[in-house]
Amino acid sequence: MEHGPGRTLTWVRGGRDATTFQRLYDKVKHLTDGLFYTDNGDVFAQVFPKDRHIIGKRYTQAIERDTSNTRHHLARMTRKTKVVSQSEDMGDAS
Repeated sequence: MEHGPGRTLTWVRGGRDATTFQRLYDKVKHLTDGLFYTDNGDVFAQVFPKDRHIIGKRYTQAIERDTSNTRHHLARMTRKTKVVSQSEDMGDAS
């Protein structure tokens, strides 16, 4: 995710394993002026270059929000209620 405008540059689907993150890194490694902010996962250190990898939660909130919104909108294609709530009021409001 591009920090300034908050737009998603690219994404890949998969688990939290080295193969998935290698596919993600292969899509963005041509961008030489960026940094990779991640949480403390061992797999990230295996893939991302040490000089461009920063561990912490400071900038991961926007990525997590974008992921949550994407999951919600994809699930809305098949469900009639709000994805994260069992409340009838929330289903009626959405």
